[in-house]
Amino acid sequence: EVGSRLETLRNEYRQVESSIAFPRSVNSMDEREIAVKGMYFNSRGNPDSLGEMVMPDSLQMFAGRNRVAGSSGSGRLEFAQSLVDPEHPLTARVYVNRVWQWVFGSGLVTTPDDFGRLGARPSHPELLDWLARDFMRNHWSTKQLIRQLVFSASFRQSSEVSELASQRDPANRLLHHYATRRMTAEEIRDSMLAVSGRLDPSLYGRPINPHRAVEDAAKRLFSGPLDGDGRRSLYLTMSIMDPPKFLMTFDLPDLRLPSGKRNVTSVPVQALTMLNDPLVESLAKRWAYELVKTPHSTVEERLNGMFLAAFGREPNETEQANWISFLHEVAQNLSEKGSDPLRRAEKTNEIGSPPKGQTPFRTGSLSSDLLADESGWAQLAHAIFNTQEFIYYR
Repeated sequence: EVGSRLETLRNEYRQVESSIAFPRSVNSMDEREIAVKGMYFNSRGNPDSLGEMVMPDSLQMFAGRNRVAGSSGSGRLEFAQSLVDPEHPLTARVYVNRVWQWVFGSGLVTTPDDFGRLGARPSHPELLDWLARDFMRNHWSTKQLIRQLVFSASFRQSSEVSELASQRDPANRLLHHYATRRMTAEEIRDSMLAVSGRLDPSLYGRPINPHRAVEDAAKRLFSGPLDGDGRRSLYLTMSIMDPPKFLMTFDLPDLRLPSGKRNVTSVPVQALTMLNDPLVESLAKRWAYELVKTPHSTVEERLNGMFLAAFGREPNETEQANWISFLHEVAQNLSEKGSDPLRRAEKTNEIGSPPKGQTPFRTGSLSSDLLADESGWAQLAHAIFNTQEFIYYR
C-alpha cells in the first residue's frame, strides 16, 4: 500500500541494493596440495579393462620442449609456459593469423583451426613468422598488432580489381586489393544501432537478454528490450537453447562448438529479416526521429549526412537524385494514406511531378514539409539498411 511502512522498507532496500557493485569473481585452480596422479589406459575404451598407467605429459610432438612430465603438480602451469615460450612460436602464429583474419576477412593461413599437414599453406610464410615474433616482442599486445595491421599499405588498398590481377590471382591470396566482405551478424546489428543514434558505447555492465517472442522461465529464457537498451552485441546473453534470432540469421556460429572461421551465406531469409524484423524497423524509426529533430536546411544536406553515417561517404549526383526521387515516391504514397506533406503542397500549386532529370523538392515550403515528415525519413532509413553497401565492408 502506498505510504505504508512496508513500502518504505522496500524502497530503502532497493536503494541500498542499487549502491552495491555487481559481484565479480575469477575462477582459478589451486593445486598446491594436490599430489601427482596418473590415469589408467582403458583398452578399447572399456573402463573394466585397465591397461598401463599414463602419467601427465604433453603431446609427443612437443617432447623435449616443456617440463610437464617433471612437474610436481598436474603440469598445467608448465604446459602453459611452454605455449608462450619464445622458442615455441606456434601459439603466436595461430593468434596472429586469427587477428589477420578479423582485419582482412581471410587469414594468411585460410584454415585457422588447422596449422598441420592437412591445413592450407600460408600465402606469406615469412610475413606470418615475422608478425608472430614481433607480437611476442611487443609483450603479446593485441592493440599493438591491430594498429600495425590497419596502418599497413595492404589494409589501406582500395577494393578495385584490375583485370590482370584477377587473372593471375583470382582468389586474392597475394593481396592485390582489399577484398569486399560481408560484416558479421554482430557488426550488422551494431552498425544499425550506431547510425540510428541508439548505440550505447559504455563498457562493462551486466549482460542483456535478447528480445524473444516467447519466454520460458523453466529454461531461464527471458526476453529483453527489442534493441537491447542500445548495448553492443557483445553484451547479449547467449543460450545454446535459444540464441538471438537476428544474429542466427546472419551466420552466428554454433554456440556448442569452437569455430575459428564463420560461414558466410547469402540466403533469402536474410533479406526478409532486414525488410521485416521489428529491430530493423524500430531503429529506422529511431534514426528518422533523430534526423527530424536535427536542423537541416535542405533535403540534400540531410541525405548527405545519412550517407556519411551509413557508408562513410557522400552520394554522387546520380545517387542523390535517385534517393530523393525515392523520397518523393514515399511521400506521395503516404499522402494517399492520409499523411499530407505533398497534398498540402499540391493544393497550393507549390509542386507537381518533378521534371525528368531534375532533382525534386527545391521549393522552400515543400522542403520544410518533407524535412519534418518523420514517416518518410523512416522509410528512407529502412531502405538504406537494406542496401548491399550497408552490410558489406570494403
